[in-house]
Amino acid sequence: MKWRRVLVAVAVLAVVAFVGAVIIRRTQRDGLEVDVGEQITLETAAPGASQPLAMAVLTDRGGRVDWSEKLDLLAFDRKGEGGFFDVWTMKPDGSQQACLTCDTPGLPQRNVGQPAWHPSGEYIVLQAEKPEHPGRSRAATPGIGVENNVWLITSDGARAFPITDLPDGTGVLHPHFSHDGTMLIWAEMIEAPPKGQALGGRWALKLADFRIDASGPQLTNLRTLQPNGDVFYESHGFTPDDSAILYTSVPEPVEPIWGFDIYRMDLRSGSVVNLTNSPDQWDEHAQISPSGEKIVWMSSRDCGCDPGKLQELRTDLWMMNANGSGKTRLTHFSESGFPERLSKHVVTGDSAWSGDGRRLVVFTIARRGLLEFLNLRAELVPIVVLDFGSPQ
Repeated sequence: MKWRRVLVAVAVLAVVAFVGAVIIRRTQRDGLEVDVGEQITLETAAPGASQPLAMAVLTDRGGRVDWSEKLDLLAFDRKGEGGFFDVWTMKPDGSQQACLTCDTPGLPQRNVGQPAWHPSGEYIVLQAEKPEHPGRSRAATPGIGVENNVWLITSDGARAFPITDLPDGTGVLHPHFSHDGTMLIWAEMIEAPPKGQALGGRWALKLADFRIDASGPQLTNLRTLQPNGDVFYESHGFTPDDSAILYTSVPEPVEPIWGFDIYRMDLRSGSVVNLTNSPDQWDEHAQISPSGEKIVWMSSRDCGCDPGKLQELRTDLWMMNANGSGKTRLTHFSESGFPERLSKHVVTGDSAWSGDGRRLVVFTIARRGLLEFLNLRAELVPIVVLDFGSPQ
């Protein structure tokens, strides 16, 4: 019997070694096809530009990102070894990376992310998972936002202030300041989804006047906006003159639920324009350039994939005029034969403009599958910077 146990043990070790070797080989095989720091010239250019875009990968462990014009500093979220996200900062060349929220007093030390700078550079607004709530943290990551509240931290990470205190089962997404710093907008789940469902529910845009004094942040004139009705909303910030907002939503509560479009809403008149109008495609994450003339967003159009199947979804960056005309594809992150190809299955996420409108920093998901979910290998989530060569 003893020799049988020995044989079983040897067999188990062989299987473990084989699986480990497969994981190592797959990790090596599926790595980024553009090295961190490598400079790439794309084949495409911005509409009307005289030179093609240039690109560099700043880090392969990134997340949702924002660019402070005042400090010329990037804030981004990053998944840590314990499986939770924190907010980090780095220079626009990828150097001097430092965790900002790892030890912030008073801030819940679970998932923290989705940072956005105040124009003064003195504060960052973000999402933070509640310290205690029903269920698990899987849906409380910054990109999903369930069981999250809006928080404000100082730019040195020394102080934190809660902005919202929402009921269990609800959450928030994408807080952003206006360019003059007097308004704050975010998307909020105002009613939890039916029991047993992690996603869904009723959403709205929340808009408030903002100021901060010795006692902390103060919100007044809180408004609930549902310009598309009782559907999903995701806020993407203000136009440069703060007269309008950009957001992602759907035209009405019908299938497909992933058929998002990019909308622009005038805050004075309440008028709404659908800028993409493609319910058969996944359009999201719009950012308007500092000049107010161009909008970059991510889209599944021309991907050759089924946007309704997450295992197939691939998205790239597109650019259009502020009125929705002149739609042009900028990147080919998943396609063979293009110098900017990162991997075979890339989804583009949030982006942010530099203050001069010449560069755009972009969060991408280049590898997030079963092995990453099981923490058997690290995710590849590069932050990429695109140089347009001239202001947009």
